[in-house]
Amino acid sequence: MCRTEHVAPARVAAYEPKWWHGIAGMNRGGAMNPPTWVDMDKAPGYTTQPHVAPEKMGVGHIATVLKGTFNPVGFAYSPNLVWLAIAAVAYVQCPMELDSEGARTLSWEYCLKRIQLHYAITISFYGFWTVAINVLGLASRPFPSQTEQGPPLSRFIHNVWYSMWGAAQASIWDLLCAYVFANGRVPYATDAEAFAPGVTGAITVLMILAVGELRNAHFFFAHVMIHLNFLYKWVHSLHHRNVSLDVWSGLCMHPVEHVYYYGGCGIVMFLGSFLGLSPFVVFWINIHTTLAAAAGHSGMEGAWQSEQFHTLHHAKFECNYGGSNVLDLVFGTCREKFGESQLYQGAWQEADTAADRNAEAKEQAKRIAERPFLRGGATLRGALWATQYNAVFDMACVAGLWTYFYCAMFAPEQIDLHGTFPIEVADGVSISAAAGVAALMAWFPPALGLLLIVIADKKSWRWPFHQWSAVRFVPFFLLANTAAALPVAVMAKYALDVAIAAH
Repeated sequence: MCRTEHVAPARVAAYEPKWWHGIAGMNRGGAMNPPTWVDMDKAPGYTTQPHVAPEKMGVGHIATVLKGTFNPVGFAYSPNLVWLAIAAVAYVQCPMELDSEGARTLSWEYCLKRIQLHYAITISFYGFWTVAINVLGLASRPFPSQTEQGPPLSRFIHNVWYSMWGAAQASIWDLLCAYVFANGRVPYATDAEAFAPGVTGAITVLMILAVGELRNAHFFFAHVMIHLNFLYKWVHSLHHRNVSLDVWSGLCMHPVEHVYYYGGCGIVMFLGSFLGLSPFVVFWINIHTTLAAAAGHSGMEGAWQSEQFHTLHHAKFECNYGGSNVLDLVFGTCREKFGESQLYQGAWQEADTAADRNAEAKEQAKRIAERPFLRGGATLRGALWATQYNAVFDMACVAGLWTYFYCAMFAPEQIDLHGTFPIEVADGVSISAAAGVAALMAWFPPALGLLLIVIADKKSWRWPFHQWSAVRFVPFFLLANTAAALPVAVMAKYALDVAIAAH
């Protein structure tokens, strides 16, 4: 199954990089080799990533990273190239048909086609890498946090089940974007306009290149938000059931987390309301969100889309919240490698000696050999609510809140929407139905989570940032809250504007 041996140092000495070796994130000329910056004489995960080396900290390095955002060469030498190709093929073969009646009314036939598309992409992509890594054992050099050849059957079913909720959420964002575009709530550029020479074409290309870093910034703050105890306990802890990773663990999230995770689509829709972007840009960030989740969760150093940075997050918890290093460097939450870190400022410390690493590697190899992929039987462990408070949160925020949103969109009389809204908050100031329901979609889960934490948990709602000073924490929290929730509110309001006007 998954190989644990290190590649011989002689192979490193013989390696001669070619210009084409790094294209699409292919390391050392192959899909299942460690990145070129890895020191093959060191244990997996113990090489300092060059872009987060302590000596590179500072404004100059951050500016260099941001400058590379719009670099098409850097884009071509990353997995983004493959993900973009998948998005482009899907977009051409399964067009959004924004001029159709199905898109304007979200007919069942139209919805089913879009849902099938997202499920097909998710299952085929994640299934391919599961076979390559866990069945065929093509990947090598498991990170120190890996303790098995693959998840047991119960956890595999668990991870796939919640990933299917992710595909459902991708479909919902896709459908809402199509609905808003088709009904003219947000202007858009046609494909002919978006990919023609000129200002619109240039904006389209720049946005396509920027999607990765736009998502990284959104992911950092949204991720921080769900790591705060009032959402971690009820929501994000489900994702962190996976310490030893497999690709399905990437999209394995609580349904409420999926809402915030796909919020990048809301950011692009907001930008589109000013720029008139191509629908492809929105579709591209949606697909990027789905596929990139696998990149940080292979658990292997010698694998295409290998991601040491996020693997460290799962292993050490209070570090590396972003999909890249810039914001973690800025906010002091970066860790560059396993073992002793010069950057990490959290509480998790460990020894980093050759003897420790050798003992760790032997113990790891033994554990992996004893734990094959899909071992054991299927059980309901992990499928049931841990406490009654988890049940209250899920019933309110998933069943209740989503039903309310559906009724607000398609059956407002069932919830007396127009009897409830508008709500007068001051003389001449009121909250419309669209704004009110959108705010509930974005901020009701954190509000309920905070209430339940006060009732049921002795830990601070700020944990694991409870030791930060107010000067450091407050702006951090406000940025995280805004980045996580506001895109959800924006997208919900756009859709509700159309639906309520239609009624």
